[in-house]
Amino acid sequence: MGTKIFINDGIWGAEPDTVTGIVFEYSVDGDNWVAIDTVLPSNVSPNVWTQRIVSIPAGARVDTGVYLRLRQEDVSGGPDPDNWVVSSVIAIY
Repeated sequence: MGTKIFINDGIWGAEPDTVTGIVFEYSVDGDNWVAIDTVLPSNVSPNVWTQRIVSIPAGARVDTGVYLRLRQEDVSGGPDPDNWVVSSVIAIY
């Protein structure tokens, strides 16, 4: 079981800083989050859609449901905020 994510950086505003990644996380209760994968700007090319397949760990495969989220690790200041674009989060069974 996995999740396919299409990621792009820097289409609008500023490209993310080299250390400002996005984290794919899960939670079974909505309060406590566990990181599954981290994508850094060095993992993708600017203005190019990149497919990334992420395995879902056993802890996230529960009958009661699971929360999934993408979270930017940090935000740099300035007039042009960092930008990530994510599309087509697809569950693969």
